[in-house]
Parts: sequence; C-alpha cells; structure tokens
Amino acid sequence: MERPFILTCHKCRQVISDSNQLLATVPSLDALVLDAIVGVRIDPTDEREGAAAFGRLSCHDCHTELGRVYSAAAEPLQHVVHRPEAPRYTLHRGALGSYVMGSAKEQHDRAHGVRSDGGEAEGAWAARDGAGGEASENVLVQQLMRVVLGLDQRLKALEQLRAKGEERAAEGGEEGDGEAGRKRAR
Repeated sequence: MERPFILTCHKCRQVISDSNQLLATVPSLDALVLDAIVGVRIDPTDEREGAAAFGRLSCHDCHTELGRVYSAAAEPLQHVVHRPEAPRYTLHRGALGSYVMGSAKEQHDRAHGVRSDGGEAEGAWAARDGAGGEASENVLVQQLMRVVLGLDQRLKALEQLRAKGEERAAEGGEEGDGEAGRKRAR
C-alpha cells in the first residue's frame, strides 16, 4: 500500500475505518477484515448460515448493512472469527466507499491542469472541454450554486440587520442614515 486510505459507508459516506486496520481480504466473501471500526452498529443477535454464526454490522447513520461480525465460521474462515483479544469485523466490499489520503491535491491539480512543479499543464483548458469535461463541469456548477446560495443567505441576513438598525434609529429619534448594522473601518 502506497498511501493510507479511508473506508466509508457507500451510501452516506460515514467514516468506518482506515487501511491501518485492514488485516485481510476474503475473496470468497468479497469482504475485507478489519480489527477496528467506528460509526457502526453491531447487532448482537447471532444468525446462522451453515457452520457460520454472525451478527450484522450496519452504518450508524443510514442503517445500511455493511458486513458481519462472526462468532463462528467453517475451518477455512477461522481467521474472520471475532474474539475479545483479536477483534475481527468482516465488511462487504460493495457496501464501502474509499478515498486515498492526499488524493484531493492530485484530483485538484488534474482538474485545474497544474503540473507537479506548480505550473499549468499545456492544453489544460482544452482538456477540460474534452472527455470527462461534462462531469467536471457539473461539479463546478454545483459548487457555484452552493456559493451563490451562501451569498444569498448572507445578503438576506445583512438586510435584516440593516432593517432592525433603521427601526431602532427611528424609535430612538435618530435619523436613519442607512449605516446601521455596518462594521466600522479599523
């Protein structure tokens, strides 16, 4: 493993664990075995399936089933059995999302055409219009919408403060010069 990664619930992105807790992969179960998890609810009820006995693991936030905690398993899967001195949590790979630590910088640089030496890559703007440009454009539009919404909310709050200041000035017999609610220059 080059860099550590974070495991999240695929549905709601709740952090579940990280690659430092990864003990094994179990291809026959399409699962990862971890020794520590967070944000997970453990159902203590033992269910049975052949030689296996297990409780279900679900996301604390969205209740999506994430995996199992085995109290018994057939001989080839003994390494997934949970014991107090050796915790084992078996998580379904399909129920998990992940991201690599430090990958935000790489994604940012790729999206904005920044070379590793800090310069702009040739054709960076043209590349944005090519393959994948529409998805990137949608992300930018969503970010822009959030910024506009935030600015709109701030503007409304300032207008309300100004109106309250003008009301106070009118009640106090002062002239409302429209400066109420503004910060003084330092």
